[in-house]
Amino acid sequence: MVTWVGTSANDDYLGTADADFLSGAGGDDTISGGTGNNKIYGGAGNDLLSSTPAWSGRSTMVGGAGDDTISGSAEIDHISGGLGDDSLVGVGGTDRITGGAGNDTITGGEGNDALSGGEGNDVLSGGEGVDDPSGGDGDDTLSGGDGADTLNGGKGNDVLSGGAGEDVFRGGPGADTIDGGAGNDTVDYSGSTAGVTVDLTSGGPQTGGEADGDVLTGITGVNGSGADDNITGGGGSNVLSGGAGADTLDGGAGADTIDGGPGNDLLIGGAGGDRIVLGDGADTVRGSAADLNGDTIVGFGADDHLVIEDFDPAKTKVALVGSPAGGVTINIDGDGNVDATLVVEAAANGALTVNDDGELVFVPAQSGGSDQTDQNQDQNQNEVEEEEDTGETIIVNTNQEAVELGPEDGTDDIDTVVTKVEVKELPNTIENIQIDSTADTETKLNELDNVATGGGGANTFSGLEGDDTLNGGNDNDLIYGNEDGDLSYGNQGLDTVFGGQQADVMFGGQDDDLTYGNRQSDMIYGNRDEDTVYGGQDEDTVYGGQGEDTVWGNKGDDLLFGNRDDDVLYGGVGDDTMGGGQGTDVFVFETESGSDVISDFDTDAGEFLDSTGLDSTKISPPSKPAVSMKTPMATRWSISAAITKSSCSGWASTICKRCTSPWCDPRASAGPASIPTAGASPRRRVADRRKKREGSIWRGEADCSPDRKIPPQRVQAPSNFAFRSASPPGWGGVFYRSKGRVSAHAGLVNRPVIG
Repeated sequence: MVTWVGTSANDDYLGTADADFLSGAGGDDTISGGTGNNKIYGGAGNDLLSSTPAWSGRSTMVGGAGDDTISGSAEIDHISGGLGDDSLVGVGGTDRITGGAGNDTITGGEGNDALSGGEGNDVLSGGEGVDDPSGGDGDDTLSGGDGADTLNGGKGNDVLSGGAGEDVFRGGPGADTIDGGAGNDTVDYSGSTAGVTVDLTSGGPQTGGEADGDVLTGITGVNGSGADDNITGGGGSNVLSGGAGADTLDGGAGADTIDGGPGNDLLIGGAGGDRIVLGDGADTVRGSAADLNGDTIVGFGADDHLVIEDFDPAKTKVALVGSPAGGVTINIDGDGNVDATLVVEAAANGALTVNDDGELVFVPAQSGGSDQTDQNQDQNQNEVEEEEDTGETIIVNTNQEAVELGPEDGTDDIDTVVTKVEVKELPNTIENIQIDSTADTETKLNELDNVATGGGGANTFSGLEGDDTLNGGNDNDLIYGNEDGDLSYGNQGLDTVFGGQQADVMFGGQDDDLTYGNRQSDMIYGNRDEDTVYGGQDEDTVYGGQGEDTVWGNKGDDLLFGNRDDDVLYGGVGDDTMGGGQGTDVFVFETESGSDVISDFDTDAGEFLDSTGLDSTKISPPSKPAVSMKTPMATRWSISAAITKSSCSGWASTICKRCTSPWCDPRASAGPASIPTAGASPRRRVADRRKKREGSIWRGEADCSPDRKIPPQRVQAPSNFAFRSASPPGWGGVFYRSKGRVSAHAGLVNRPVIG
C-alpha cells in the first residue's frame, strides 16, 4: 500500500498497482490512481482525478473544494465532487456519484448508476444502464439515458428527460418539465402532501401539490399523492394510481390500468378494455356501457358501486375479480335502450345490487361455493348473467331480464321479487340452481348433469347437454330438456314442457299444462287439471293425469292412458295401445293411424270413436285402419253423413240427406224408428244426440233454414252391426262392426264430428 500526500503546488502523481492512498492537498492537482483499489482526495484547487479506465478494481475519489473533474474506472466507483462546479464521470460499472455544492455535471456512463447533484443547478445524465439521478436543490437537468431510470428532480424548476426505457419521474416541488421519451413512462407524485390534478390529454401545466406548474410529455402513467387527486389519462394505454385519499381517476381512451388505492375513489375506465383495481374504502366505478365493455374490475368491497351510464345496444362485459364479501352495487343511468349486455365476473362471496334500467350479466369467476342472487325491485328490464360458481350474492333493484349461470360445482340461489329474470348458459360448470323468485326467469344450463329449481315467477329452463332435473316452480313455466335424458317437472302454473332428444321423463304439474315428448322413448305424465300431452317421435308412454286431458301419441307405437276424467286420445302414426281410464273418453283415429288397440272401451260410460281424419282418397281395402276392443262401441256422425241399416236384424237406422241449404236443425221426436232413404225432402228425420247420449236411436226432423248450423249426430250400436252409406255419391262411407272389430272402408267424406 502506498500513501502519498501532495503539496500546496500543482502536483502530478501516478499511483501504483497497490491499494494507494493519494491526497493532493493544495493546488490544481492531477492524480491517477493506477491499478489498485485506491482512495484519492484532490483537496483544495481545481483537481483532475482519475482511475485507470480498464482497471477492474474499486476507487473512491473526492474532489474537495474547487471545480474538479473526476473520471472513474470500468468498475465500481464512489465519486464526490465536493464544493465547486464539478464534472464527474462514472465511465463503467455501478457508480455512486455525488456532485455536492455547486453547479455540477454528472454522467453515470455504463452501468446502473446512482447520481446526486446536491445543491446548485446540476446536469445529470444516467447514460446506459438503470440509473437513479437526483437533482437535489436547484433548477436541475436530468437525463435518464437508456434503461428504466428513476429521475428525481428535487426542489426547483427541473427539466427531466427519460430517454429510452420505462422511466419514473419524481419532479418534486417546482414547475418541472418532464419528457418521458421512448417507453411507457410514469410521473410519481406520491411524495406530495397536497392533492394533484393531472391531465395527460393536455400535457399541462398541471395543478395542485408537487404537480403545480408541471408540463408533461410522453407520459403514460401517473401515481397520485396521499391526498385527494384528480387524474385523467391520455389516448393511449395509461397506468393510473390514486394512492391514499378520495381520488378521481379517468383512464380515457385505451386499455388502461387504474388503481384507486385506499380511500373512497371514483374510477372511470373510459373506452377500451380497462383493468380497474379497487382498494380500501367505498369505491365507485363509473362509465357508459360501451366504455365498460371488456373491463376487469378487481377487489370489490362491501361498499363499492358500479355506475353504468347511457346504455347502448353493444354487448358489454365487465369482469369483477376479488373478494366482494360485502357486496357490489351497480347503478345504471340508462337512456331508454336496454339492449346492451353487461357481463360482471367476480371471484368470491358478495352481493351485486343493480339499480335502474339496462341489461346486465353477472359472472362469478372461480369454482366452488354457492351463488345467491337477490333482486328486489320491479323496474325496467335488465339482464344479469352468472358464469362459474363462486358463492356470489346479487341484489338487483330492478326488473331483471337475465341471469346467466355457467359451470363450477355448487348450488346457485336466485332470490328476487322483480318481474323478469333470465338465466342463460355460459361455459362453466355450475350444476345446481335454485331460484327463489317471483320474477320471470330464463335459464340455459351446461353440459353437466344439472338440477334446476324455479321460483315463484315464470321460469324458462334449457337443459342443454347432461342428464338434467328441471323443476319449473310456481308459475307458468317453459322447460326444454334438450339433449340427453332429462327429468322435468312443470309443478304449479300453466307449464309447457319439451322433452328433448333423448329418453326423457316429464311431469306437467298441477295446472293445465302442455307437454311434448319430442324424440326417443319418453315417459310423460300430465298430472293434474286439463293437460295436453304429446308423445313425440318414438315409442312413448303417456299418461293424461287427473283432469280432462288431450293425449297425442304422434309417431311410434305408443302407450296412451287418459287416467281420470273425460279424456280425448289420439293414437297418431304407429300401432298404439290406448286406455281411457276413468271418465267418458274419446278415441280419435286418422288416416295415418295404424292398428290400434283400446284396452278399456266402455259404451256404458258414453265412450265413442272419432274417425274425423279418415280420408276416402287414402283409405281403401285391404290397407285400412282397425280398432280392436272388448265392448260395444258408439260412433258419432255429422248430419251430412248418410247412414242406413245393412243386414242388421232388429236395429234402427237413420238417414239425413244433404239439405238444399247448409244448415239443419234437428227437432226431436220420441221413440226409435226406421227411416226410409227415398224421397229427399227439405224436412227429414234425423238422429238427435242432444236428447240422449246412450241407448237407442232417437229420431227427429231436419229443418233446413239459413240461421242454423249442422249439429253433430250420434248413433250407438251393439257388438255385431254394419252401417252403410246411402247411394248418393260423395255422402259418407262405410263403417263395419263385427265380433269386436271396427274398420273404416272408403272413408267419411263429409267429415263426421266425433267426440
